[in-house]
Amino acid sequence: MKQNLLILGNKILFDALKKSEPCNESLNIFHLETNSSFSKQALNNYMLKHQINYVYPTSINWRQFVDEAFIKQQKIKVLAVNKQALAIEKDRFFAKTLCNEYKIPFIESYTFDRQSEAVSFIQNNPAAYVIKNRYSSPNSKIKTTVCTSYEQTLAIIKQTDCSDGIFLQKYAGEDEAGHTVFITNGKVYPFCTNQEYKKLYTGNLGETLSTPMGGIVEIDQKDHYGLVEHLIQPLIPWFKKVAYCGPLQVTAIKKNHTWHVLEYNARLGVSSGPMIMLSMNNFFNTFKNIYLGKAFDIEIKPNKKYSSLLHIVSHQYPYKNSPQYYPIEMKIYTDGVYFWDNIIEKNRTYYAQKGHGIVNIISSHDHFNLCIEKLYTCAQDIQSYGSFYRTDIGKTLWPL
Repeated sequence: MKQNLLILGNKILFDALKKSEPCNESLNIFHLETNSSFSKQALNNYMLKHQINYVYPTSINWRQFVDEAFIKQQKIKVLAVNKQALAIEKDRFFAKTLCNEYKIPFIESYTFDRQSEAVSFIQNNPAAYVIKNRYSSPNSKIKTTVCTSYEQTLAIIKQTDCSDGIFLQKYAGEDEAGHTVFITNGKVYPFCTNQEYKKLYTGNLGETLSTPMGGIVEIDQKDHYGLVEHLIQPLIPWFKKVAYCGPLQVTAIKKNHTWHVLEYNARLGVSSGPMIMLSMNNFFNTFKNIYLGKAFDIEIKPNKKYSSLLHIVSHQYPYKNSPQYYPIEMKIYTDGVYFWDNIIEKNRTYYAQKGHGIVNIISSHDHFNLCIEKLYTCAQDIQSYGSFYRTDIGKTLWPL
């Protein structure tokens, strides 16, 4: 029986799923972007036309685009955690409260409704803080800003629109890591440990980005680093209470030799997600059964112990306010998987838009050094005017 899946939102996860199951003739995969002009009726019509029976939304605010009554009426299955479960990602203060209740270490954090309250607190408690939105949303006026001094924090908070609420976390260095698990029927299944390269430039310099410049995934079903045991397993009573079914990623930082939670994500991320998809056999059916609370088997593809990702970007990235385009010179290698970004084709030449991403490349191998070597072999022959990428994936922030 044909399965018709609609991926609603992020294109790289759509591309990754297509590449992970190229021979699955029982699966048709469709994709729609979400934006402010997107109407629920238009989505209803699209799903009827294509006989969609599964929707996989990638955005945290997917419910504002979806007619849930229509979905229920048509018996379309949504592959996303329920509203109660999503709170662990959506409300950072709720996540902190939950960790306090279950005695899970959470980095020192504070929430404020007004800018004046945050400024007063920082002045009375001078230190470096990471500035975040309280409620996770792609439309938030606050983007995560990592300040490494009191002076930076105070200056930036005074220039930040805090009307959506502020969440301050005490800066604790760069010793971060994440782990993604699958949860269903009150059981936690460790899957992979990951690292994200969130700074713009090599050496962990420059601004913090919402889309990382690179990443590493290590298949880690035995929880070698202890992130699951200490930061996720204690939440099992809550998982049962809210009927949590789906993935969960914890991002943590090591302080005084102890892992502390920074945040949780109830969805696959844009860097680790594609690597996870490409590492598994029969990914869609496995993923679907996890969300639906059914029995599943996780089968890792050969030579996928490690995966690495590199984002190559255009001149003046990430400032996307220019109509200029530059030609791309490229040589494609079979050792890499390529996810092309905002590029156009004209007269058999590809062009990158100034300030935009060009391509994400993923390589995999059972030996870490060979995985990284393959990644940079693929990257060296993609060039455009002013294009750049980080040259330190796997050389900094790893091993943990």
